[in-house]
Amino acid sequence: MELLKELWMKYRRLASPVLFAFVLICFAMPFIGVQCGEMTLSKYSAYDVMAGSDDNEQCVGDFQIILYVALASTIIACLSALVLKRGARLLSVITGCIAFSMIVLFRIWMSKVISDMDFEYEGVVSVKYLVGYWLSLIAALSAVVLKVMELSNRR
Repeated sequence: MELLKELWMKYRRLASPVLFAFVLICFAMPFIGVQCGEMTLSKYSAYDVMAGSDDNEQCVGDFQIILYVALASTIIACLSALVLKRGARLLSVITGCIAFSMIVLFRIWMSKVISDMDFEYEGVVSVKYLVGYWLSLIAALSAVVLKVMELSNRR
């Protein structure tokens, strides 16, 4: 137990950057899935959605800016989390909060657009949030919380 505590004290500064990097990896995992009943029609990573790799370009285009902001914020948070200066650590917290907020906003916006759609199969076709979405959400929140704890401990 003492060894774990010693390792944590030595490497805790790297926990947030690693978690932010993990968010970037999660963006490559299946992020959302389109289902018809219980059958999955297609799965998309966040990078797929940002690239617009969907037959319905209008629907995808609405979400691209949200995910681009989440991606840019995560990259900035990851890089600034590695810097020892207090201002950079604060930037990491702010951009991490933006990234987390954009991931949440993506779901809210997606739900609103899906509910506003007027199409023949309403209620049958649905969007499911897959492992990439949930892991990125948890990792972003964890990284921000760890960075806030680090900032509050060093005062």
